[in-house]
Amino acid sequence: MATLLEHTRDYLITQNVGRRPSIAGARPPLWLEPRHGVPAPGEGQNATETDNDVVVGLFISGGVTLPRHNGFMRTDGIDFWIRARTPPLAVSFEKDLRASLNDKRGWDMAGLYVAESLIFRDIQRIGSDDQGWAFVTEYLITTFTQ
Repeated sequence: MATLLEHTRDYLITQNVGRRPSIAGARPPLWLEPRHGVPAPGEGQNATETDNDVVVGLFISGGVTLPRHNGFMRTDGIDFWIRARTPPLAVSFEKDLRASLNDKRGWDMAGLYVAESLIFRDIQRIGSDDQGWAFVTEYLITTFTQ
């Protein structure tokens, strides 16, 4: 059974927002909870795993507890850690992400029925160094429990 992060990544691939790190392409690689953090642009084992402009990591974040009598649903948070060579590249990626996930109700996300998805924390800069800039944004995804 696919995880929420896998459904999210697979859906974003169909929307041409990103790609699997193991498959070469023009869009940014979408890492799922990378153990040692999100690689910087240009950093990685090989050219397929990384991108020279933007690299993104998806992480399960704190969700939102729903009110009583809503135990048949759950709302999970997904943090998107965006590492980019320049801030405008990060903002451009986030714009594509927003168009794909924000303010949607009753839709199929790569085989997972989503009751609602929306932005919870707008893009914010969290740091920069010689390798580029880092940003984060968070989305809430509400699904039905099985």
